[in-house]
Amino acid sequence: MDIPAGHMSTTADDMTRFMLAHLNLGTLNSRQILSTETASRMREPLFDSHPGILPMLHGLYRSDRNGLEICGHGGDVNQFHSNLSLIPEHNLDLFVSFNSDPGAGARGILVAAFIDHFLGGDHLRQAPQPIETDLEPYTGENVALRGITRHSRSCRRW
Repeated sequence: MDIPAGHMSTTADDMTRFMLAHLNLGTLNSRQILSTETASRMREPLFDSHPGILPMLHGLYRSDRNGLEICGHGGDVNQFHSNLSLIPEHNLDLFVSFNSDPGAGARGILVAAFIDHFLGGDHLRQAPQPIETDLEPYTGENVALRGITRHSRSCRRW
């Protein structure tokens, strides 16, 4: 069984360049390092499960706040917790990274507080309408994927 997860390690300088390239639709230091079409598509929905639920993007997540369209990605590996937020409407990117367990909660709080303070607005959005569906086909045993290897006996099929 393959486990669909991964991670990357980078420097603050490289993460800054990555964010700047996204803000500039693939251009960094006057060089096109990613096609404009690809950079634009990464911000477009790949999967939209319900009109009231934010869509999945191409390699990024939507996490809108205060009426702003925010795309990015969070990450956790061992004791490291990070979050990347791209806010194209304000030509702004935020990246936070913590090297301790309290950082898991702090990253979301920090990003939300920054946006609320500097970009204002009403941060509460309307909850989506409930979806009527039979959940029985989705029930089963849940197993944490972190640390499970292909040969682990704790891995169970549904």
